[in-house]
Amino acid sequence: MIATLWIKEHDGIARRSFPVTGGLALGAGIVFDAGRLVLYDEDKQPVPLQAQALTHWPDGSVRWVLVDLQADLAAYETRQFHLDHGQSPQLPPLSPTGVVDGEPLPRLETTIPVVGSYVHVVDADGRQWTARQPGPTVVEQRNGLRTTVCTSGAVVAPHGDKRLLWQARTDFFLGHPWTRTRFTYIAESDEDIRLAELAVIVLTDAPAGAGYCFAGSLAPWNAPTQPVNSSQPGAIIQSDANDSRVVTLDGEVLYEQTLKNRGYVGVQVGNRGLALGLAEMWQSFPKELQVTPESLQVMLWPATGTPDLVLSPGVARTHTIFLAPYETPAALDEFMTGMNTPILPQMAVEDWNRAGVLPALLPPADTTVPYIEALTRAMFTGFTTFTTRANAGVWGLGELNWGDFRAESYEARQVPGVYGEGIVWGNGEAQVPYGFLVQYLRTGRIEYLLHGLACARHEADVDTIHAGSDPDAIGGQHVHSVDHTHGVVTTSHEWTSGIALAYLLTGDGRLRAVLCESGEHLVRVALHSPLDAFQCRDGGWLLIGLCACYEALDDERYLQAGRRVLTGIRHWIKRGATTLLPPAMHVHSPVHLFIALTGVADYLRLTADEQARQTLLEGGRLVLERGRDEAGFFFIADGPSYRTTGRWPTCHSLPVLSALYELTGDREWIEVGLHQARLMLRILEAQTRWGQETNWAQGGIYLAYAFSFFESARRLGLLEDL
Repeated sequence: MIATLWIKEHDGIARRSFPVTGGLALGAGIVFDAGRLVLYDEDKQPVPLQAQALTHWPDGSVRWVLVDLQADLAAYETRQFHLDHGQSPQLPPLSPTGVVDGEPLPRLETTIPVVGSYVHVVDADGRQWTARQPGPTVVEQRNGLRTTVCTSGAVVAPHGDKRLLWQARTDFFLGHPWTRTRFTYIAESDEDIRLAELAVIVLTDAPAGAGYCFAGSLAPWNAPTQPVNSSQPGAIIQSDANDSRVVTLDGEVLYEQTLKNRGYVGVQVGNRGLALGLAEMWQSFPKELQVTPESLQVMLWPATGTPDLVLSPGVARTHTIFLAPYETPAALDEFMTGMNTPILPQMAVEDWNRAGVLPALLPPADTTVPYIEALTRAMFTGFTTFTTRANAGVWGLGELNWGDFRAESYEARQVPGVYGEGIVWGNGEAQVPYGFLVQYLRTGRIEYLLHGLACARHEADVDTIHAGSDPDAIGGQHVHSVDHTHGVVTTSHEWTSGIALAYLLTGDGRLRAVLCESGEHLVRVALHSPLDAFQCRDGGWLLIGLCACYEALDDERYLQAGRRVLTGIRHWIKRGATTLLPPAMHVHSPVHLFIALTGVADYLRLTADEQARQTLLEGGRLVLERGRDEAGFFFIADGPSYRTTGRWPTCHSLPVLSALYELTGDREWIEVGLHQARLMLRILEAQTRWGQETNWAQGGIYLAYAFSFFESARRLGLLEDL
């Protein structure tokens, strides 16, 4: 047997032949052909499986595999499956139906058929953009259980100076009449685009006398509700995270609530109909779903009662849209509930560790210091409550901000030339999505997965530059900044690990496309910058990013570019690993060295490169000799007379010390790290306060970095020393 898998139902509803798609990690030399994998259920019966290799080990064996299956699940049920060598039952490739070039959603033939769809844009001057340019249709994935088709196009401003690009990736599933579309819009302009309306409109052919169905309230998320039925066409309006109402098109309020809304509307004859749903509608307000005798509309930016939507050059946003026929309103309500929570196959943390695709993770069940887990939960809960508070209207997350956090500390020391002027957002500082997803792999807790994916998609769409007049900036990311898009672009604040891990866990084609953009940007920087540009954290994060792109995309160019960055880091270490600070003084910089060595350790793990090995050892010895204060703690140095300890240098030291122990077998590295960990845990515990920024990502992410160290300490029997 290769691995044991679990899938779990989280919403309290029964699911029949429910599609499950997810990535799994395999150890080197185990599987050389993903098509030779078979899945067995609890009764040792083979289950139809489609498996696709995503990345490979140097020997050609599969490193990451994306699997598709379908499973029956009772409410809250957890089922176990076994992955093994063999021959899975083969199914003929699934053909998509109703896909039309230049249309975002397919033309489904149902009781109420879809006759077309288009992207609707009105700018702030009241001009409707009617010029539409269809793009190519591409089949991105095709097997017997799921086929993914990407259509694309553009809507052009009347003067032709601005375009709104769009891509629609639609999943078709064997045996299911509904489709799931991840719809992305991208601002292509050299200046801001101001929009009054932005919508995806589905044209239908409903008979006279049709009725209408609207989502009801939802609290908690899996509570039974009664959909709102009406003889009049109308809309669901989500004005903020906690205010939703159902109205007829002539203004009559049918239902008003202060709770989260599932987000769907339907047109029906009797009880049977066709529905349009929007996932996470309450997170990305304002939104409106409208149904009329001629159409179903998802207003991604509604005209009623909202200011203009300002899209900076190159910014994007992805929404998940469901198009679903239904037999009864109750069945529709249950379906839309389940669609908001993804189900992924899970492995035990021991299996992840055996696969070796990540630094080893501390299994929660083996934690001999329970407050590590308690503190971890506090850190991540702090982040989610912090962002939820913003979502509730205090800071207004809304359309472009969900998945990020307001960076209060940067606002306190506002530097307009770096961040812009106004509210500063974090832009994934310190790898927020990566930290959440690592926690999901450790614990299997669904909240970590949901927040990790939301953060990864935000970082991929909004924080990353996708278009603009400077081709070298495309694929880069803005530093923490106003509106996410007004900061400088520097490799010291560009993160790809979370996007890469989210892609490997889901197979999401949009995330892959963004990784390709970011990878090209990082390669350009690595190949065309002088070697001196790779000192400090700039070289470290650049190398970490290149390694993440290689792990997700299997392209050797990222390692080749990384080799040049490694050379620059090595030269910097030989010069003492100092940073130049006013007034023209070179100061040893332990925290920057640790970030650089984290990249070196990643490169060593992927390549077994001898230069990486020597660089890691030399850098470790250097920081051990010069980077600690009188109490033995690694410090931050902002000048020859100012040195301070804190969570930043201590946390970044731990994965490096763990890598040095794995490389040398010398437990001194772990003993030094235990001294740092005691301080870090005390600092994090002391700084965890409701409503303060110290609740957010940095605490939880720092612990995510530390879990490889904690696992090394556990195996040595030293964890209890904390």
